[in-house]
Amino acid sequence: MEVYAILGGMPSYLEQFDPALSIQENVQRTILRRNTYLSEEPDWLLLEDLRKDTVYGSILQAIARGERKPSDIARAIGKNSGQDIAPALETLRDLGLVAREVPITEARQSRSRNSLYWVADSYLEFLHRFVDPSRSLIARGLGERLWNQTIAPNLARFVSRPAFERACRQFLCRAFAAGILPPDLVFTDVGTGGAQETRNWTWSR
Repeated sequence: MEVYAILGGMPSYLEQFDPALSIQENVQRTILRRNTYLSEEPDWLLLEDLRKDTVYGSILQAIARGERKPSDIARAIGKNSGQDIAPALETLRDLGLVAREVPITEARQSRSRNSLYWVADSYLEFLHRFVDPSRSLIARGLGERLWNQTIAPNLARFVSRPAFERACRQFLCRAFAAGILPPDLVFTDVGTGGAQETRNWTWSR
């Protein structure tokens, strides 16, 4: 689960990890070093025009650090309101880099004031959450210190949401499709419960 949360579902990323090594050793060897395949996210590097505009990178970094509401994201990057970053957020959504989540009770509404935003790609989120802010440490060969002081203490929280929730949702859908759930238990939807990020389960019997 930790590896999935860090690397996402890209087979080429997973191939960089050695199953004989611990997660810490793999991260230090392949990510917290310069000039490795995983030290920069290849797909993001391809978007050179986007990278030239610092607003996009700042938005991704703010979301990866836990700012989920447009107003909070805007303040985190020095903007006045969510409207100031609305076009940039929409561009990131169109490119599949950012995902928008609304409470399950408002899923059928065209607009919701309780929208939350997530970095859609797990590895891109890991980079912006832990790696990019500490490039200077990595350049000095201090990847182990970065792991011990910053990544390890926060890894469980990072794994829990959204990666673990995504996996749970996928499991429920697959279990339902495979017919291994109790026959009288049929869920119609699953998602967040609102701004407080509680969980709601909608069932029909």
